[in-house]
Amino acid sequence: MSHQHDPAGPAGVPLAAAAAAPLAGPAPRSPWAYIPTLYFAEGVPYILINTVSVILYTRLGIDNATMAFWTSWLYLPWVIKMFWGPLVDVVSTKRRWILGTQIALFAVFAFVAFSLGWEHFFAASLAGFITGAFISATHDIAVDGFYMLALDKADQAFFVGIRSTFYRIAMIFGSGLLVYTAGRLEQLPPATAGAAAEASAPAPLDAYSQVLRSIVLAVGAEPGNRVQAWMLVFGAVAVLFLLIALYHALILPYPKGDGEGPAAQEGSGGERVSFAEAIGSYFRQPGIGRILAFILLYRFGEAMLVKLASPFLLASPADGGLGLQTDEVGVAYGTIGLLSLVFGGILGGMAIAKYGFRRCIWPMACAMNIPDVFYVLMAYYHPPKALAYLLIAIEQFGYGFGFTAFTVYLMYICVGQYKTSHFAISTGIMALGMMLPGFISGYVQQALGYPRFFIFVCLCTIPGFLVIPFILRDPRIDEGENAARGG
Repeated sequence: MSHQHDPAGPAGVPLAAAAAAPLAGPAPRSPWAYIPTLYFAEGVPYILINTVSVILYTRLGIDNATMAFWTSWLYLPWVIKMFWGPLVDVVSTKRRWILGTQIALFAVFAFVAFSLGWEHFFAASLAGFITGAFISATHDIAVDGFYMLALDKADQAFFVGIRSTFYRIAMIFGSGLLVYTAGRLEQLPPATAGAAAEASAPAPLDAYSQVLRSIVLAVGAEPGNRVQAWMLVFGAVAVLFLLIALYHALILPYPKGDGEGPAAQEGSGGERVSFAEAIGSYFRQPGIGRILAFILLYRFGEAMLVKLASPFLLASPADGGLGLQTDEVGVAYGTIGLLSLVFGGILGGMAIAKYGFRRCIWPMACAMNIPDVFYVLMAYYHPPKALAYLLIAIEQFGYGFGFTAFTVYLMYICVGQYKTSHFAISTGIMALGMMLPGFISGYVQQALGYPRFFIFVCLCTIPGFLVIPFILRDPRIDEGENAARGG
């Protein structure tokens, strides 16, 4: 069963509801059947398009300047998705949008997989990623809207932690397991080399490598071929999204009100929301200059760093990098680092809940920015892998801890009738703050080399510190903290 089986058009809504009745039965379907998979499906494309693409292009020989500039454009749909969000509310149903975008992501990742084998693979695969980014951002809108319709208020509160957990699992799956698997595929001994290659391999094939080798040979690919390794990884992701779409076609309920566009456009006060007025009121709010400065500058150093962290880890020592293999980057940055980031975020939330934003913002800004100096040390001294893993973990923990203050401030400034729209605008500007530095980061690195580039990154953290005293003047911080404490 696919999304194409749903009756289309306004007249089809009653038919869809009738068709859903046998599936739903006397009791509604448990959110446990679809909330984890929806948010897993939301996280995977984002991490593949914005993070794994960087590792892919680095491994396939694209220079840092070209790679960083063009992959930074991939943030764009998340910057501007607020502009077509209302379209998802008023056209068709969110259920159909979810199934349609998941089928489209299957097609996109299949295209990316095949395009990697072409002569002009960079332009072709980048076009696939850009298309996938717009589809993924649309999928995010549909999933978040479906969440609000399919769950009552009590379940919405309960499943907030569940949806966040499975989104993070998707991030680890993408930047950890998939990158690790690509690295193991790259290192398989060639099939034609016989016993000599087996003997000269860095280590005997373990069970996982033997399974991968069997799959590679079964599909007619060449073991150890770097391009085909990544083709197989993205092909597997394509198959995964086809299975996810088919599963959701069978499992997703038909929530009441899905497709009733005008209702979805009502504000928190029950009044009809004008999108133009929501944007206008955002930019008319008091202190908008300091708000924009904080959103764009608080993570400025991290925005410069993030595009070049994985290429630095992969680059050979002769080129100023650490010389890690692809699978090692999947472990160090995509698994240990990401788990540290998640733990830092959890601890940051606990700290703000206990001590308040005003007491936490300076320690959190320091925790996020000061560990960037670890990359300076790694670039100059090339530490052993175990120490590098530890430094990456500490840096990512600090980022997760410090980012909490950023998120909390965005929530504090979003008040009144348009608070949902204002938060969406803030997150769009936040994505812009990651996109713009990425355009130049690769060029700066190539001009300076890794050691001086990371010193430059540390200097880029200074503007983030300078804006903090200005946002602390915002009275909404105290209002938000009083509301959080029930005051």
